[in-house]
Amino acid sequence: YGEFQMGRWEFLEEGADCVLLAVGSMVAEAVEVRELLARHHVDAAVVNCSTVKPMDETMLRQLMDRPLITLEEHVLTGGFGAQVCAWCVSEECPPPVLSFGIADTFVQHGDRELLLKYLGLQPKQMARRIRAALEERKNG
Repeated sequence: YGEFQMGRWEFLEEGADCVLLAVGSMVAEAVEVRELLARHHVDAAVVNCSTVKPMDETMLRQLMDRPLITLEEHVLTGGFGAQVCAWCVSEECPPPVLSFGIADTFVQHGDRELLLKYLGLQPKQMARRIRAALEERKNG
């Protein structure tokens, strides 16, 4: 990915239908989710949200024309997705349609791939939920 700049996010892929805002280890997963969505004619942008604090508010304002989806391999409570939601509320913008992450519950230690599957964070699982959410949004 590009050169790190504090408070600046990086577009990895453009897309007209939705925006995947990914943090850390979920950036690679977001790229794979984008590829899976493309097979179903969903054009997703991917943004590497390399800094959580400060967030790139300038970019967030530019993305408000599309549904947002946050992806993080952290606890959702108080995490990146929650911060994006709070910012959206303060700016009177639509919040993310989905936030992927870890529920505030005990998760056993184990193989990362098995845990991602258990948590619903594998690319196929996320792509399926995104397609369903966008379809539901489109149909009212």
